[in-house]
Amino acid sequence: MGLSRTSGTLSAGQSTTVRVSFSSNANSLALGEYSDTVSFTNQTNHSGDTTLSVCLHIVPYIIYVDDDANPRGDGTSWATAYKYLQDALVDVNDVPKPVELRVAEGTYKPDRTSNHPDGNGDRRATFQLTNGVTIRGGYAGIDKADPDIWDTNVYETTLSGDINGNDGPQFSGMTENTYHIVNSPMGTDLSAVIDGFVITGGNANKANPDDRGAGMYIYSSSPTVSNCIFRGNSATGSENGSGGGIYSEVSDPKIKDCRFVSNRAVLGGGIHNLEGSSPQVINCTFTENRSDYGGGNLQPGKQQSDV
Repeated sequence: MGLSRTSGTLSAGQSTTVRVSFSSNANSLALGEYSDTVSFTNQTNHSGDTTLSVCLHIVPYIIYVDDDANPRGDGTSWATAYKYLQDALVDVNDVPKPVELRVAEGTYKPDRTSNHPDGNGDRRATFQLTNGVTIRGGYAGIDKADPDIWDTNVYETTLSGDINGNDGPQFSGMTENTYHIVNSPMGTDLSAVIDGFVITGGNANKANPDDRGAGMYIYSSSPTVSNCIFRGNSATGSENGSGGGIYSEVSDPKIKDCRFVSNRAVLGGGIHNLEGSSPQVINCTFTENRSDYGGGNLQPGKQQSDV
């Protein structure tokens, strides 16, 4: 903390302004309260000596998303929420961090934007994580009495790779689905958070890198993934098709309170961690995931996880 004036003298009846500043960039500060004190002393007889507290509260900048919203919203409130999650992810580049995206129940597809409300069919479209940004699904949204109620079980929020809307049972109809529904790019750290979504319908059925990480592709990064369900994702594009739910390479993600259900791949139907990854997998469950090698969670090499 810095003060514009650290000493000085005032005569009776005079006043002054002391400007208080924090030397740290707010983007580097964790959420919470930061405080210090400023003292005023009567050097003659100490009458009226005063010490004041100065506090700085770091809270996230909130952006609202609801697929029931009117198009062209600016995301500053539920009443003016973005309709398309991709539009909100563009917005985060222009606002100070930390940021929280509050996403209401509904289904969001990575090729949908306000410019392409029916999608553009781009299989490489993905929801990309950013440092200092939490993307949180499970909010009630604008058609409820209290849109800020958060309950991922009641207000299911889905990120879907089914861009044509024609998926059927047993992975049928997925030919045109997106390769990676969520992407954690190089350099992403634990402050990049995705929380409270069903992630389903990814289809990594081409050559590397589009043969792995159908639900989520993590490369040289360490995001936080929590309270998510990875369901019905497929990575079978080559003999090395890996990680139907999540693919992690040279990365240290934190994956907690997630479920992996009915995903498939050649290597690791639920999660595939390539050598060089040291994920934390905490309180997660794996059910009916299929692969040629390693059904629920394949972890070659020397990595350690806490499952």
